[in-house]
Amino acid sequence: MADSTQLIPPTPPKRQPPQKYRIELRKKLKAYAWRATATLVWIYAIQALFFERNFLGRIGIAISDRCVSGLFSLGFTPVKPEDMWRILKVGWFLLITGFSAPEIVGLAIYILFFPITALYILLLGDSVSQELRQESNNKPGLRKVSSGWPLFALSGWLVLSWFLLFGEATTKPAILVGLILAGLWFLVFSYRQFRSARPSDKGEVTLFNGLGMMGLRFVDQALDMLKTLNTKEKLTVNIHLKMQSFYAWFFRSITLLLMRGKRARDRVALFLLLNYIFSLAMLGVAAIFFWALALKYADYPSLSPFGTYLQVAAAHFLPGMQSTKQVSPIWTEVGTSATAWILFVLFAGPAATLLPETQRDYVAHLRNSYKVFRKITLSFRMIRRVLKKALKSPANDKAQTASP
Repeated sequence: MADSTQLIPPTPPKRQPPQKYRIELRKKLKAYAWRATATLVWIYAIQALFFERNFLGRIGIAISDRCVSGLFSLGFTPVKPEDMWRILKVGWFLLITGFSAPEIVGLAIYILFFPITALYILLLGDSVSQELRQESNNKPGLRKVSSGWPLFALSGWLVLSWFLLFGEATTKPAILVGLILAGLWFLVFSYRQFRSARPSDKGEVTLFNGLGMMGLRFVDQALDMLKTLNTKEKLTVNIHLKMQSFYAWFFRSITLLLMRGKRARDRVALFLLLNYIFSLAMLGVAAIFFWALALKYADYPSLSPFGTYLQVAAAHFLPGMQSTKQVSPIWTEVGTSATAWILFVLFAGPAATLLPETQRDYVAHLRNSYKVFRKITLSFRMIRRVLKKALKSPANDKAQTASP
């Protein structure tokens, strides 16, 4: 009699959910982009200090010339083609940071300390790099991973690029492309702001979470390193001691400056207030820019400069400002006035009433972050003491004496 288990088909391998796979893919692409950016920034800095030839600049000029040629072939003539390389660089930084202020600050810190971290990994081999490749969501409760594409950053960069390249264009196709891009940016920005105007969820407060997650991961690495450390290798012990001393100083500075005491809580509350004001101001700028392009498109073929239409649109948003030009279509007057009323009357007031509750949630989260960062700092101090004892141990002294 045949074995009945042979009739049972094997269990297919369990597949990852599509959303989780996309999130992991975006995280890997972002990590590669940050590493490549840091590497290129340091190469550019080194060649600017020690070499006369700017080969990276030549590569950038060649890429920008190709982009300008592509725009010419599509029938668009940039007014300032010399700004193309700057636009591409700014756009790259905005895309890999998602146009987020914490991400931009994080990228700056990452680039600043990239040589130290890279040298640390290079000298100590695969044991550190394997730890750095661990998924961040293995540590529950630290950070909620965003699953959205950087549409806001992309649309904002496209609007900025159009303004720098075609801001004074007088052809109807160029104006229409700018109007579409500005409309997309305004819609994405409005959706983002309207979505944030709701009672905050404590689980969504992620201030300092990324930095705290990095610190906990470094502590885990260091503890694993102590288990396998050969104290006879003085150079390796010294490298670890320098790195752990730097980590202890860095996290202690963050803890004392940004998290400890009433002043730190006041800084967080002030930051949220300034963030609200800045976001509302930027939303007004996006609306003014969109309606200025709509006015210019409606007034075609007028040759008035773009600044004139910006002034006309801004007059509907800023009280007391007078416009020097009248645009004939009535829908432009109704549209600009209605947009200003919706943004600064119907939206700004209710959003402002939610600000005190958000500030309280962030202050409460700051207290928990302080405990985590203090634990990280004390852990690095303990690891540093262990490494100092390892350097002063008799075994290490004997190894140093025996060496030629």
